[in-house]
Amino acid sequence: MADLTASEKQKLESLLKMKQGFLLDFTNASLHAFVFKSVGLDFNHEKYRKGTGSKASRMKELWRVEPNLIVAKLIFDLCQYHKDFVVSKAVCLKAEEHALFADCVSICKKLSYSAGVVAFYSREKSRVW
Repeated sequence: MADLTASEKQKLESLLKMKQGFLLDFTNASLHAFVFKSVGLDFNHEKYRKGTGSKASRMKELWRVEPNLIVAKLIFDLCQYHKDFVVSKAVCLKAEEHALFADCVSICKKLSYSAGVVAFYSREKSRVW
């Protein structure tokens, strides 16, 4: 289970345009392919089908059930996708949108760091025993 606070989830949902069940400009098929390429998971798996079954609903469920490192990698890749999309469309972002992007990347770092610390301490503990 990923350690995301309510505030972090709100920021991610805002950046990824997850209102009304959508997620950026993905179709069901393209999001399935993206998630598989990013973290090797079947995004259409039944364990993510809670609530409405929409792309946004499934993403929230993935955040809820998968570990920090997987969620961090997927969120980072989605942030990069968002950034590439904005650049390709030559969209001028407002300062608050830049700040939101930076906050979401920081969330990825936090999740990655916590996963790395757990792995490190697990290795160290096994050496002591």
